[in-house]
Formats: sequence, structure tokens, C-alpha cells
Amino acid sequence: MSRTSDEELMERILSCLEQSPGGALTVRKILKQLGYGADRRRRVRRLLKLLVSQGKLCAEGRERYSLGASDQERIGVVTSSARNGLSLPAEGDLPELRFAADLSGGALPGDRVRAVMTRKRRRGPAEGRVEQILARGVETLTGIYRKKGDLAQVTLQDLPGTGPVLLASTDTEGLVDGVLVAVRVTDPEPRAQPHGVLVRVLGRPGELKTEINRLLLQYDLSAKFSNAVEQELSALAQPSATDGRQDLRDVPLVTIDPETAKDFDDAVYAERKGHGFRLLVAIADVAAYVPVDGAIDAEARRRGFSRYLPGQVIPMLPERLSNELCSLVPGEDRFAVCVDMDIDPVGLVRGAKFMRAVIRSAERLSYAEVQQRLDGPPAKSASMLSSLSACAQALIGQMKHRGSLDLDLPETAIELDEAGQPKAVAPAVRHFSMRMIEAFMVTANEAVAGLLEQVQAPALFRVHPSPDSEKLASFVTLAESLGLVLPPRRQQELGELATFLATVTDDGLRTMLSQVLLRSLMQASYSEKCERHFGLASEAYLHFTSPIRRYPDLVVHRQLCALIAAAGKSGLVTGRKTSLPKTWPVAGDETRAIAVECSKAERSALMAERKAADLYKAAFLQDRIGEEFEGVVSYVTDFGVFVRILPFGIDGLVHVTRMESDYYRYIEERLMLIGKHSGRSYQMGMTVRIRVESVRLEAAQVDLSLVE
Repeated sequence: MSRTSDEELMERILSCLEQSPGGALTVRKILKQLGYGADRRRRVRRLLKLLVSQGKLCAEGRERYSLGASDQERIGVVTSSARNGLSLPAEGDLPELRFAADLSGGALPGDRVRAVMTRKRRRGPAEGRVEQILARGVETLTGIYRKKGDLAQVTLQDLPGTGPVLLASTDTEGLVDGVLVAVRVTDPEPRAQPHGVLVRVLGRPGELKTEINRLLLQYDLSAKFSNAVEQELSALAQPSATDGRQDLRDVPLVTIDPETAKDFDDAVYAERKGHGFRLLVAIADVAAYVPVDGAIDAEARRRGFSRYLPGQVIPMLPERLSNELCSLVPGEDRFAVCVDMDIDPVGLVRGAKFMRAVIRSAERLSYAEVQQRLDGPPAKSASMLSSLSACAQALIGQMKHRGSLDLDLPETAIELDEAGQPKAVAPAVRHFSMRMIEAFMVTANEAVAGLLEQVQAPALFRVHPSPDSEKLASFVTLAESLGLVLPPRRQQELGELATFLATVTDDGLRTMLSQVLLRSLMQASYSEKCERHFGLASEAYLHFTSPIRRYPDLVVHRQLCALIAAAGKSGLVTGRKTSLPKTWPVAGDETRAIAVECSKAERSALMAERKAADLYKAAFLQDRIGEEFEGVVSYVTDFGVFVRILPFGIDGLVHVTRMESDYYRYIEERLMLIGKHSGRSYQMGMTVRIRVESVRLEAAQVDLSLVE
């Protein structure tokens, strides 16, 4: 059959569909209208698929076809996942649009594209074809270098569904097949086969240093700052003038932080006042050094947050600011924004004064040192630390009373050796001194949030929606299946369930259940609107206490300081009428944009920190393959059992394929695997013995097996 006759037949097929009153026809009806029998079915189906690939027809499932229509065109940003490959996310009434490799047009995740639907389904995602790449979204990518004949290309491991990037031949001298490299896409105009240049050789996949380098590139993490930032930074100095500031240098404030901390952005002081307390929280006045819209501000906004990885910090602000000028180091005059609060005996804030001040921290203490002093005999600062402790206990009691969550969530301490390799991994110790500082920071944040909401200032609030009721019900079912006695049904709100968890005597089980309960919560985010923070049971909440490492806090400082300035000599005191600034440093529409940016940046920061921690944990176990340990089941899925290795607090996976003694059935509502023949079950909180079978650093995964 000649190509011409194929073209003629395709024209006849299009004509049939144009004349169809219903708009769509099945293959059987198309054959009938063409006057063909079943012997022509294969050829017609081949031509129908060709018309779909050309964008002239749309496949609608069950072998139904309709003419391509302009309203099927989509413009959006391409995403990627291991399961689904490349796609455009669902939008409104439009379904998710997935692209087969040969229909992706060379698009990469992050690219903005114009696409059309080629096959739609009654349910679920549709299929599509990229018509045009409008703009590349990500320039620098990582992948495995391979030489195939005359072609040098990089396979993008982390981006499923994408084709390889071709490298310029001049870049490949000395490169060895299989190394992980970073490439920059250099197409002057997007094209189907992306071309790029070599940026950096990262090393052999599966080595810790290589995988950390990959992570730093993947999340765009760099401790270096631009020349514009460095130039602006060089002009900064510690101001000596204290005009307009309260002089609080005689108040013996102390900083209390982790032992390894280098930036100290908060200092605290407490004293007994009648039956209650005076609590003073002083926060580094970063806004005094970082002007709005300067180079430092722009870079801080782009980064959004500092990232804390094992052994290194990727700061939001240059060290000249974060570790020196703004850091509340002991014995040095520093500018601060302070909240001076009256706390009653039951932990309620009865009044607060807000001010810009000059302070001089009396002492730098670690959490462990504070805990040691609180537990031991009287020592230096003991009386003030005693007041801090008593005040914190009142605040914590009040938070519990109103329903604030205090879930028992595990953290892991990772210690590195001089070569940057993990030498010790263990569950972190959570001192009361840490909870004490957390209570002070929450209280100060609430005080500022209440003030800014009262005067209707544009600000960035921290919001946390109510939990998913179905997930809460699943938690209750799970707890009951474990034989635990829960509060009556009418009291099974989140706060009551969190209180119930505190009564679970088995530490391992309590921790696991806390994690399940946490999964029922919605994610907290930033918003220009003041809405309830469910987890803290707070009607008005924001972040004010860490402007060195969080950009939202810096925005809040600017608004608060403008309000302090407008208040004049009378000072800014809760309950007292005050003047408002003529203009706010950050306008309302800008706070809305910053809220979106910072929420996205926060998610990226959390993912980078968690993945880095998982990498170091996995690397720590590389020398322990074959060893056996006690563990506790931390989670159960249909594909296996996650076990926390007790000595280290590291989770690994026992895949069902390693559970060869039986066929295991998954019971979702009870998070349980049950053996079909033996009846043996695995459920959260169970103690098991495991063997470390393998470690895969590329996936930051530890594979385990059960020791029967």
C-alpha cells in the first residue's frame, strides 16, 4: 500500500469524524462508514494512531476518537515522578496530562510547555503530547555520563521520563563511563534533544561525597554569595549610636542554643514578679542591617531559609551578619528587638511591651549546660535559670490546657569525623531546657502576632489547618487494634488524642503512634491572612524569633519596627492605642507573594535536610552490613516493614520479597502484615531482630531482613 493511499485514507477518516453528529466514533463505526470490513481494522487503527500523534485526532478511550480541538491545548510547567514520568498536573476541571517518552518533545521537569491532549479517559489522567517548549525551567542537572559511539550523553537519573542530554565533544576528554556529572542545558532555543555543557564531575555514584554534591546541586544549595552581596556587606559595620533604643545592657540576658550553634539570634531573661513572672525575649535586629530591596535582602528572600545539614550550614545571610554583627554573642553590645511580657502564675500573658533595644548578653549556654545547672546544685545564673524554668513550666502548662500538641517525635544526632564521615548516630537527647526555650519563642511569636493582627498590619502569619477527619479516624482504629483504651468518642479530638499518647507507657510504641498522628495533620504554611494554628491551638501565630535563618521573621521585624517607630516616646504596649505608620515597609500584596515563595522554600529546605540526614545515616551502616541488631517496627506498608534500628535510631526497610517464609496480606486500617499460612503478624511497636543486608546511598536506603 503506497504512502499516498494512506494519506487519502486519513483524509477520509477525518471527513467521517467531521460529519459525525456525536463528535466521536468508535473504530467499528469508522470502518462501517468507510465501507470496510474487519480485515481492514489493523490498517485503520494504525492510521488513527498516526493522526493522534499528529494532533489531528484525540483518543478518548475504548477505541473512540474525535477531532482534535483547540480547547484541548494546555500551557503549564512539567513535573516528574518515578511512577508516572513526565506530566502536567491537574488544573481545575482539567485532568493530569501525562507524556510518553516519544511524545515529550525533549521537555524536562520545570520547563514551561504548550501541550495537547491525545487521549482522555473517563477517570484518571489523560495522555498528551508536548507541542512546544516555551522556556527551560532548570539549567543545571545531574546524571550519569555514557559514551555511545560518537555520542556523549548524560542520563538524568533523578528525572524519570526524560531523554538524555547530549554533551559537546570537547567536554568529554578524560571522562569515564558511569561517573555522575552536572550539566547545564545550553539550547539557545528549546529543542527535542536537549544539548548541554559539562559543569562539574561529581564523582562515582554511591559514594557519600558524590551523593552530598548531588544533593547540593539538586536543591541549589551554596554557602557562597554574589559579588553584589559581598560589596554591600563590606560597607556594613556594628553601629555605635543607640538613639531611639532602650538601653537594656544591664539586664543579664543569656543565649541558650545547641552546643554546635554559631549564630545566636535569641536571648532570654526571666524574674519572678509577684506571683507571676517578667519574661524578656530579645531577638537579633537583622532589619537594622539589611535594607529592603538591597542585594543582601534579595538573596535572603531567594534562599528563604538557612539549611542545616550534618556538619555544615547553608546560611540565609552571610556569616558576617549571621555569625558576627547580628549574633548576640556574650559581652558585646548588640541591637535587638525585644518583647517584654508579664506572665501570670498559670502561664497567661497579661501585657507586653515591644521595643528596639541595645543589649549585652551575659552568657552563652548550651542546652546540656542549662539542664545540668537546673538539675545540680546552685551555681552562677542559677537563680535566673530557676525563674526561667518556673516561667516555662507555667507557659507549657497553659499550652497543654488549651490543646497545644506536644508529640513525642524522634530526632537523631549525627556526629562526623574530621574527614566528614559519620562516626556516631544515635537518638538525640531532648532536655527540658529545649522545651523551655521553645515555650518562650512560641509565647513571643504569639504576642507579636496578636499585636499585628490587632492593628491590621500586613504581615506573614503562620497557619496550620485542622486535620483530616478520615485520617484521625484511621488513627483511632489503629490504636484500638493495638489494644489501647482511647478517650470516649465524643472526646476524640486531636488535642485529646495527643494527651492520650502521653499515657502510653511503651516508649517505642508512643513514638510510632505520634508519627502516625502527625501524618493526619495538614502542613503548616505562611499566609498573609491571620488564621488559626491548629497544632499550637493558637488564634494568631507567626514567626518572629529567628530572622537570621528565616526570611518570614525578617519581614515581621520590619513591620513591627515600623509600628514601634510610629508609637513614639509613649512606647508600644498591648492594650494602648497607638499610631500607625504612614506606609509599611512591606505592602500587603507583597506579603502575599512572599508567603507563597517562603512556603515553597520551606518545603525545599525540609526535604534537603531530611535527605542529607538519611544519606549520612545510610553511610554510617555501610560498615555494618551483615550485623544483627534489635529493632522496633516503625511503620508497615503493603510492600514491607520499616524497622527502626534501636541503637542508632535509623530506619530501614524489610521488603516483602525478603519475607520468604510466608505470603503476607496487608491490612491497611490496622497497618499490619499477616502471614497467610503461619498467621504471624507484624505491626507498629513490635520488637524484632534484624540484619543489615545492603545500603544504597543513591537512594539513601537501608535494606534489612528479619532474623527468625
